Amino acid sequence: LVHKVRIGTTGGGNPIWAIHFTTGSPDPKTFFSTPDDRKMKIWVQCLIHPREWVSGSACLYFSEALVQTYNEKGRQAFRDLFNTWDFIIIPVVNPDGYEFTFTSATNRFWRMNREPIAWNKQAEKAIKGYYRKGDRKVRAPKLLPDRLTGKWPTSGVRDPSTLYPKLFQALMLIRYNQEFCTGVDLNRNFPYKWASEKRASKYPCVDENYVGPSEGSERETQIIIKHFKEHHPIMAAVDFHSYFQVIIRPWGCIREVECREDLKMLMEGAKALQQGLGEHKHQYDITDAYHLGGTAPVSGSFIDWAFS
Repeated sequence: LVHKVRIGTTGGGNPIWAIHFTTGSPDPKTFFSTPDDRKMKIWVQCLIHPREWVSGSACLYFSEALVQTYNEKGRQAFRDLFNTWDFIIIPVVNPDGYEFTFTSATNRFWRMNREPIAWNKQAEKAIKGYYRKGDRKVRAPKLLPDRLTGKWPTSGVRDPSTLYPKLFQALMLIRYNQEFCTGVDLNRNFPYKWASEKRASKYPCVDENYVGPSEGSERETQIIIKHFKEHHPIMAAVDFHSYFQVIIRPWGCIREVECREDLKMLMEGAKALQQGLGEHKHQYDITDAYHLGGTAPVSGSFIDWAFS
């Protein structure tokens, strides 16, 4: 019933594991149903944002519930479900970032992966311009502290490291000619309308929503895409997060200008889930990612790519 599969390795050397639930005959290469027994699949993944620890617990709880319920007496209807469906669960999409939230003394809320991003003059120019837009009184790099003494110049301007800490960190990299900075938001890196929104963050070292140097550039993204495509047809995909009590559906990058039949079905499924959660006194709203909390549109997300 259960197969643990290593589907790839990150830049930090950590494995990405998949848990496969199937009653079909496992193929020795894929540890899943053989081509002549290709059942429909449900994909569930967690911890694409490593600071959201409880989302990983949700994947593990769901895995345990599948096994326990399957083995309980009087659950024939549930067992029959496995005659039609297989389940793929990825408990930790971003193991490098997840590990970092435990080992770092200062970055418990790290959001991105840990891949070094090559520095270049274009990034330096963009960050300097972005910094000046943030506070026109702070002109970089003139108001950075002395490299040897750490003292700030006497200027009457508030310490920029407290005004814009992430921007300040980026400027320090420029000042001291650091070659790399670290991290891409994997949930902005998938190859569907990647970086298509005006507010998409193209500044490395500055914004924790950084989309990456190119679409699908990150190893974790590539591993997820490859495994997802290898196990077609996947009829449903869930990406667990822990920031809101919200059921989020596509699209994140565009307004709904069309009314697709599969989108209607998705909405009906979300309503059924909302009702089921309500019976346990958990109140969840339903929204598309584009309008989530009034935030900026989201491009390059996993759910938009999977739905597309």
